[in-house]
Amino acid sequence: MGYGEEWVESEKFGRMVRWVTTPAYTALLPDPERATGDAVLIAPGGSYNILVIEHEGFDVAQEFLQAGTACFILKYRHLDRMAATQDAWQALSLIRSQATDYHINPDRIGMLGFSAGADLAMRTAGLPLDPERRAKQVRPDFLLLVYPMTIEQLPENMLWRESFPRTFIVSGGSDDPEERVTPLVNRLRELNVPVEAHIFAGLEHGFGPGKGTRAEIWPRLGQSWIRLRL
Repeated sequence: MGYGEEWVESEKFGRMVRWVTTPAYTALLPDPERATGDAVLIAPGGSYNILVIEHEGFDVAQEFLQAGTACFILKYRHLDRMAATQDAWQALSLIRSQATDYHINPDRIGMLGFSAGADLAMRTAGLPLDPERRAKQVRPDFLLLVYPMTIEQLPENMLWRESFPRTFIVSGGSDDPEERVTPLVNRLRELNVPVEAHIFAGLEHGFGPGKGTRAEIWPRLGQSWIRLRL
């Protein structure tokens, strides 16, 4: 592309990064006395144009770390959706291979995505794999999707089936949940995939961890869902 990675500052969303060409993830581990063994790979949003990595990455991770969940914040190649999916698969494989070092359960590693990151989480869970990849290594065990994009934007070759990960969804009531959430819930229910959705009235897109809004309880709801539903 001719660009180098660039970090920018937003008054509303904090630090963001764009033109990512080298994927990476940052591991943030909870206090060992609080650790549950659960883990999430966090995919920030940004319309596949930029990564809102502080607001929808590091800020959210603090909420999950307090509850004992290990967090891995993914910096993915957001300009290419297939490359981004490859980055998520590779990250999940690496995290599982080091589960002992991270003190996490390799069978309880999910993906938490925001907007475009939620789209990426669904692609990671449902796109056909390369022949050399093993599903057990690269598929998330569960999904937490925060203000997801519409499923109509997903590729036609998505593998919608009963083995799709159980899913927790959060969205704002002023963010077109009839288009963004309802079709996804209906699709998963048709497959008998456990799904739980929370719609917070009056909220627009992009509330992140929800601090200072009625959605600030969603990280606690998500953590409870991980513990009780897996």
